[in-house]
Amino acid sequence: MSNQANESQYFDLHTTGIGYLNRIREVKPRGRGAKPFLAVTVAALCGSKEAVEYRYIDCNVVGAEAEKLVRR
Repeated sequence: MSNQANESQYFDLHTTGIGYLNRIREVKPRGRGAKPFLAVTVAALCGSKEAVEYRYIDCNVVGAEAEKLVRR
C-alpha cells in the first residue's frame, strides 16, 4: 500500500530566458490578521527574436533574500 494520499504534491515551473519585474508593489489585504506582502508581475519574453511576445505572471515574493533583491 502506498502513502501517496499523505504526500504533498506541487507543480513547479522551471524556465530559462529573460523576464522583467514589473508592478513591484506591497499588497495590504483587508481583514483582521491579514499581513501585507510583496508582489510583482514578471514579464517573460517568449517566441523568436523577430516576433517577441510577453507572458505576464503575477507572483508573491517569498523569503527574506528574495524580498531584499526585489526591493533594491
